[in-house]
Amino acid sequence: MVLSTLLLLSLGLLTAQAQECSRPVGGPNMGLSDKDILLQTFPDGHRASFRCDVGYTPAGGSAVITCTAGSWSPVRLTCERKNCGSVGPLLNGQVDYPNGPLFGEKAVITCNEGYILVGQREINCGDQGWLERLPECEVLKCDPPADITDGKFSPNKESYEYSEVVQYSCVNDYTLNGSKSLSCSTDGKFTPDPPTCTRVECTDPKIENGTWKEGARPPYRYKSAVTLQCNSGYIMKGASIQTCDINSLWSPGLPQCTPVKCTDPKIKNGDRKEGSQPPYRYSSTVTLECHSGYIMKGASTQKCDINGLWSPGLPECKLVECTDPKIENGDLMEGSQPLYRHLSKVTLQCRSGYIMEGASTQTCDINGLWSPGLPECKSVECKEPTINNGVLKKTSQAPYKYSSTVTFECDAGYSIKGSPTQTCGSDGQWSPGLPECASRAGDVGKYVGITFAVLVVIAGVFLCCIYKKKRSRKTDKEAPKPGEDVALS
Repeated sequence: MVLSTLLLLSLGLLTAQAQECSRPVGGPNMGLSDKDILLQTFPDGHRASFRCDVGYTPAGGSAVITCTAGSWSPVRLTCERKNCGSVGPLLNGQVDYPNGPLFGEKAVITCNEGYILVGQREINCGDQGWLERLPECEVLKCDPPADITDGKFSPNKESYEYSEVVQYSCVNDYTLNGSKSLSCSTDGKFTPDPPTCTRVECTDPKIENGTWKEGARPPYRYKSAVTLQCNSGYIMKGASIQTCDINSLWSPGLPQCTPVKCTDPKIKNGDRKEGSQPPYRYSSTVTLECHSGYIMKGASTQKCDINGLWSPGLPECKLVECTDPKIENGDLMEGSQPLYRHLSKVTLQCRSGYIMEGASTQTCDINGLWSPGLPECKSVECKEPTINNGVLKKTSQAPYKYSSTVTFECDAGYSIKGSPTQTCGSDGQWSPGLPECASRAGDVGKYVGITFAVLVVIAGVFLCCIYKKKRSRKTDKEAPKPGEDVALS
């Protein structure tokens, strides 16, 4: 060892004196201990000590560091704030720790409602614990409330605790004006303010054009109630029920009776026809009418009622419209198209095989009805077909509807004249027309007469020809020969 040291010295590699350490820096919330606090340099191998600041306590790690060749070993010590813990239980109050029960912080004391704080509101956490005593919360008390004229309160005591209640009352015919009950409040006083005792009497509730109807009778004391009414033809503005209030006034205030007046009875698409003139007072009566083409829905005569309203209620004038003019087994032939307004005209026709009963032309009247009234289309029927000296040979079954056919046959000795087959036409008549059955003997006589006439004519023609021939021959004999003179007569 000695040889090694000598060797190093000879080589100049070992200093002649060991290096010192400068003043060490500790961690947060700590400082050098008393024995080291005044030193500025520390010899090699010196052991320095740290301690926690006031209000802090060691939380682990060594408090000692060592100077070696001019450098300090690491500081291992940690310091944390001291905890004062709970300040203790507080009767009728609460303790709050806004930032925790730590060194330098405060505990805040609050008393419950109705209790008053005796002591400091805030106490501080110090190095050795809480620095002040925990205060107390004492129950709040009130002095007796004020006396009132013509009244009293109970119970009557020297002092009252928080929330204790007293009741006021008046004597004789006086009425309590204000709160009946007062209570000991948080400021050590009774609230609300004490009431007063007042003598209440309202005057007779007279109103112009009105009268008392029912309720209390004089004298009218506090809370006496009456019901008023207006005379006929007047309407009330205000409340009919009135109550005598604490100020000897009728509440909510005497009403007024004003004359009933109805507004102008105007209706859309209509006018006033006759009746009362404005202003329209109670019982005024008017009659209303609608413009042409409109129909009235409601009563035309209106009366101004006690409430200033038209009774039974203003009517409406609605546009006249007739329904679609449909008839069974018939159709619209011509006329207006929907909508069918007042005075619209239509013409109806029945379908084939039906005949119309009623007017084919209809007009939409002022009441929204077809006038003179929609017709009916009834099935065509022909009467039972009969002919003299003949019978039906084959036929449709009765009743004989449109297009039914029948065939006739004449009795023996008769022949048919006309069509033997007949059809029931759309007019209810047999077509082409019922035939006739004529006697065959009459036909022979007619034929003989015709033949005889023909023969007479032929005979006459023949005789005429013979006569003309004879005449011609005689004329030839009497004619003069050539060269003979003809005597003139």
